[in-house]
Amino acid sequence: MDLDRPVAMLNLIRFRERAEYSPADGEEPCTGAQAYERYRELVTPLVEAVGGKPMLSRMQSMIGEGDEWDLSFLVFYPSGRAFLSMVNDPSYHAVSHHRQAAVADSRATLMQFDDPAVGQIVAEIMASQS
Repeated sequence: MDLDRPVAMLNLIRFRERAEYSPADGEEPCTGAQAYERYRELVTPLVEAVGGKPMLSRMQSMIGEGDEWDLSFLVFYPSGRAFLSMVNDPSYHAVSHHRQAAVADSRATLMQFDDPAVGQIVAEIMASQS
């Protein structure tokens, strides 16, 4: 993967019914969806600090079962290097316990587009959403 080209992270999330925090986390009991919302509120500024842009969506299954995932969304990053910078930041690690408590199952797929023009379109979408 070319770490200097734009990337998109496809996220598919299924929540736990009840969040599973460690007693050491000191968090109030809540649902998995509520714990994920805590995570989203704290991680969004970190994503944006590296130039990333979350693009929340609702997924409608066209083929096969459609109820496996509670949430699906894309996060665009200006480069693979920006994404790696964010996930390696200690600030990210300080909030990731919310995600771990919230999520029963997930898929995260980092995508880079073969056609450089698609990367340019992604960059333009990110800029227009700012």
